[in-house]
Amino acid sequence: MKRILLGAVLACMVWVAGMMPVEASYSKYLNGDTNYVLVYGHMGVAFYLDKSSVVAKRDDSTAHAFAENIVSVDSDGNITGNQTYWYYQKVDRPDLYEAYKSNDGNHWNSFEINDDSGAMAVVVQGFKYGWPIAFGYGWS
Repeated sequence: MKRILLGAVLACMVWVAGMMPVEASYSKYLNGDTNYVLVYGHMGVAFYLDKSSVVAKRDDSTAHAFAENIVSVDSDGNITGNQTYWYYQKVDRPDLYEAYKSNDGNHWNSFEINDDSGAMAVVVQGFKYGWPIAFGYGWS
């Protein structure tokens, strides 16, 4: 009876240990290249900002706009995608925490700069990393 009980306890321990979450470790830079900085990583996919791709499109008293490329990388280190993100922020808006993002520079969707939860993490973190590169000063 002791052996059966001991076997059941050990089996449960192995089963529970197998259910423990494992957090993937993402390199701060893609393959050690400081030009590609980690923006976000989740579920075996990492997103890296190509700092050399950041371009200021507009920086005046009415609005700020810039574009950048973000590459996605799988858990084996293979680049699986490349996306251009366009960002736009109106200066005269009462809500300075709202900005706009576009995949093509023509169709814009608003987002909250301080909400990087879920699917918005890449968008928001890309904005925060890209801003100082584009304009030479931090976003605030």
